[in-house]
Amino acid sequence: MHDVVRDVAIAIVSKVHHIFSLREDELAEWPKMDELQTCTKISLAYNDICELPIGLVCPELELFLFYHTIDYHLKIPETFFEGMKKLKVLDLSNMHFTSLPSSLHCLTNIRTLSLNWCKLGDITIIVELKKLEFLSFMGSNIEKLPREIA
Repeated sequence: MHDVVRDVAIAIVSKVHHIFSLREDELAEWPKMDELQTCTKISLAYNDICELPIGLVCPELELFLFYHTIDYHLKIPETFFEGMKKLKVLDLSNMHFTSLPSSLHCLTNIRTLSLNWCKLGDITIIVELKKLEFLSFMGSNIEKLPREIA
């Protein structure tokens, strides 16, 4: 019964507030790009996503949560964030980054960046996020912090 109530609540909220949410499910196919263009929030929590698209064009997106548990080494394409100019909150948990995607520099409005439980290599690109107010590395392994963060 709990799952039915949750699914109905998600369906209602998704339509009214333009939210795409997936939790503990397999994503067989990404929604059509025109459906995502009106999204203000995307939450992909504990899912079986095996591959991300080259980029998502989500000009209204303000929040993107991606908690990944299946493939620790899933790669985020370099251009993935280019179409998310209004993004304010980005949470990428449980990921492995030799370097962060270069398209992060496009996130000129980003206020919150959470890289929790990640293995992090080169993260120098975060010094370009001039409006960043909150940065979290909880439980992460970090090779080296950029001197500019200190």
